[in-house]
Amino acid sequence: MTCYEWILFDADNTLLDYDRGQKYALNSAFADFGVTRRVDRYLVDYNRINAEFWVMFEKQEVTAGELRVARFARLFRENGLDLDAAAFSRVYLDYLSRADFLLPDALATVRYCRDKYRLALLSNGLAEVQHARYRRAGLDKLFPVRVVSEEIGVPKPDPRIFAATLDLCDHHDKSTVLMVGDNPGSDIIGGQRFGIDTCWFNRTGAAAPADIRPTYEISKLAELRAII
Repeated sequence: MTCYEWILFDADNTLLDYDRGQKYALNSAFADFGVTRRVDRYLVDYNRINAEFWVMFEKQEVTAGELRVARFARLFRENGLDLDAAAFSRVYLDYLSRADFLLPDALATVRYCRDKYRLALLSNGLAEVQHARYRRAGLDKLFPVRVVSEEIGVPKPDPRIFAATLDLCDHHDKSTVLMVGDNPGSDIIGGQRFGIDTCWFNRTGAAAPADIRPTYEISKLAELRAII
């Protein structure tokens, strides 16, 4: 068994229930804008559009600033909604920053790891949203290092964000670092490219893409204890 010193955790859909938070924020924003019909349909469309924009963001084809508004502009255009995308985005992000829903076993697993290892949060996201959710969920007290891609300037899977994280950790022995995350494209490929071990939190039972070779794979966060 590898002797790890640092565990890097992804945030969304690894510790925080992003899907639930997104639904809450979208429903709340539409209510504020007086939209009460077909909201479930808009959520389905938004999930698709938002996923496409985050993939483009990870490929560095759009910036965080562009992503904030463009995803809503496309959603409204596709559904014939006469809404101000920039104004809607501000309201949506305010609600999302309050969405501190944690996944099962998240706090117990983090506390277990904190007693044995040094911890860092490494997230692709928007800074004001992520840090607000960390505070509300109590994650800021559990992670001495908290890295958000918008503040670094590059997202996962770019190796530079992993390097910047280890710089902040003041730790450079890659052989003693483990990345834990749910996203095979950003967390696992990113960790592979940087040269650290990875643990894929595959809670949906998805088939691994051909280029994904995680060091470990778990379906529940509590299973991490058996690995480390």
